[in-house]
Amino acid sequence: LERGLSPKRIPESRKPNVRKPDFKLPIEDRRVVVEVKAIEPNTDDLQDIERLRRGEAVAFYLNPGRIREKLKNANGQLRSFAKRGIPGIVCICDYTGHGLLKDPSDIHGAMFGKDADVFSFPRNSPPYFVRRKSAGSETLTQELNKSISAVLIFSEGNTNRLSYVATLYHNHFARCPIDPNCAAYFVDYQYESGKKDCRNGNSWVPVAATG
Repeated sequence: LERGLSPKRIPESRKPNVRKPDFKLPIEDRRVVVEVKAIEPNTDDLQDIERLRRGEAVAFYLNPGRIREKLKNANGQLRSFAKRGIPGIVCICDYTGHGLLKDPSDIHGAMFGKDADVFSFPRNSPPYFVRRKSAGSETLTQELNKSISAVLIFSEGNTNRLSYVATLYHNHFARCPIDPNCAAYFVDYQYESGKKDCRNGNSWVPVAATG
């Protein structure tokens, strides 16, 4: 709403075993659908919160499996729309109070899998780095979960203009990619995988709208 858009709730299907996403966003002559997934506190989260209350040190980290589960579940809800050429976004919300979605590299690992560094060990010379490759645990691939166009994460706003910041992480394997110019209507930052072509460097590289 802060961006002048009015998400519209999608009614649930009356047909059994037919699932639909939560919202649709009309953007000029285009449409985007959004499925919202929440990471709820589990037993370990509640125990960590209690330790914090007692003044004990607690190390918070993201279990990528918690995001992978949400993505796999959302793919089925977006599939029928992707087949019709409508981009589908998964918005993941963290209700654990741990800030589990603050590290973009964790989000990249949950979407595209772990990374492994390949080194060469030649005789009579020091080893050297060759390239980075996937080490498995991919959720979004050329064959799997292609109905997900991107993942949307909200964080607290850092300006007086907005109460939150919206960041979109594109899926380069998507059946129906979302146009960055379209996404610019409702997000503040956009990124694509910096390793999608087996390149080295950052997990994410910025995507700029050109319209």
